[in-house]
Amino acid sequence: MRAAVFDCHSGISGDMTLGAFLDAGLELAVLEREVRKVGLRGVRLGAKKVRRGAFVGTKFTVSTEAAPAHSAARHTPYSEIVRLLRRSRLAPVVKTLALEIFDRLARAESKVHGLSRAQVEFHEVGAVDSIVDIVGAAAAFHHWGIRKVFVRNLNAGAGDVGHGHHGKMRVPGPGAMELLKGFPVRFVSTKSELVTPTGAAILAALAETTEEVPALTVDRIGYGAGTADLKDRANLLRLTVGEIPEKKFSGDRILVLEANLDDMNPLGFEILYARLFQAGALDVFVVPVLMKKMRPAYKLSVLFEHARKDAVAAIVFAETTTFGVRFLEVDRFILDRSIVRVPTRFGRVAVKIGRANGIPGIASPEYEDCKKIALARRRPFAEVYREARERAAEWISGSARSGPRRAGRRKE
Repeated sequence: MRAAVFDCHSGISGDMTLGAFLDAGLELAVLEREVRKVGLRGVRLGAKKVRRGAFVGTKFTVSTEAAPAHSAARHTPYSEIVRLLRRSRLAPVVKTLALEIFDRLARAESKVHGLSRAQVEFHEVGAVDSIVDIVGAAAAFHHWGIRKVFVRNLNAGAGDVGHGHHGKMRVPGPGAMELLKGFPVRFVSTKSELVTPTGAAILAALAETTEEVPALTVDRIGYGAGTADLKDRANLLRLTVGEIPEKKFSGDRILVLEANLDDMNPLGFEILYARLFQAGALDVFVVPVLMKKMRPAYKLSVLFEHARKDAVAAIVFAETTTFGVRFLEVDRFILDRSIVRVPTRFGRVAVKIGRANGIPGIASPEYEDCKKIALARRRPFAEVYREARERAAEWISGSARSGPRRAGRRKE
């Protein structure tokens, strides 16, 4: 899988993004061809090598003639940008990416200004240079077949942004800050707007929100230069492009909360389980253990995603007798899964299908469906469950042979 990694030691902007692609080997003619498809006139693109600190990168520039309506407009309605892109001759995937980036911008601006998206007008990002930046970025990702984007060392600067009737705000600006939700951001003392709204929108639309970058076989590296030559850092955005080895299984990293309970009434576990699952726990289990001085106890384990950490801990402290909890970060492999409703002689039953490399192999009938049927039909639960598994096995066999979804029907 082709992937890109942005090292945002000095933030990110639209022109730095394209400068990094050009520095890594993307031809300027590719960007010029895509811009012509949008219908913008009087636009010239440029790129030149510049020095930032002790290093060299590529500075991408956009220049316009005075006449074009789109480039001259200082306030461009979001709806006008959408119409411009939808009517363009861009490839469907490039058009979709560009519209997604602008949609992220519109959502952020509408929230911070208290407007609907229809009321949003772009003064800065609506200018022709940012339309070029966003369309160019979408085209660059598509041109190199990049399917995954990661961001590391995302630094935001200090100082003020904004002027005139908008008033001043600390950087990053409110729109950019809204777009950076979910990303680990470091606030450094550099007196500059390191992260622009356009750069933040590109990350929000395309990048993973984790700094955990998988192993990458690197084949391209580029440095996109920012406008200013900063005193405390090389004002460059590094782009690394390469291949991620295909995994046999998908995976992620989760947290495990553990607590030893030697003085808790087991009757409290039922409501504890219920509230933990309501809070987003992936799994909850209790194991009997022997503590010091051979005291019998229970070890509580709760599996959950990182974002649920505080909520899960709060429930454990409220519902158990523990004075402390511990957290373990673990990797896990998980099969891709989907739900298939297979026909049985008792009616349709939902079955969870597990897939490895896209091939279905494991079938698990949903308990609640089987329970409901067993009670309604007054049949043993094991009989209903077995029937559902047999029909699911037939579905898997048929899927493997012919590809399309199918389910067998038992002959009476």
